[in-house]
Amino acid sequence: MPSLAIEAKKNAKADAAYDAVLQLLYSKSHMPGQHLSDKELASDLNIGRTPIREALIRLAAEGKIVSFPQRGYFTRPLVEWVLLDSYVVARETL
Repeated sequence: MPSLAIEAKKNAKADAAYDAVLQLLYSKSHMPGQHLSDKELASDLNIGRTPIREALIRLAAEGKIVSFPQRGYFTRPLVEWVLLDSYVVARETL
């Protein structure tokens, strides 16, 4: 069983990868519909591929990127997911 310290470190790396990829999406450095390669992101951000994959899974679950089985992850227009976030917040306040 992994220790709590190891688990916390793993979560910290995944959170850092999430923040870094999210910053890339906000910076509009990727065009809408562009493929997000975990290998390229890991190299560009100097972060391991596993935390990058975890970040991509989380971003897809939040609707900020799109996941296609056997094809990978792709960006979506920034406006789409900003509106989606606004809708979720509005719905949660009702």
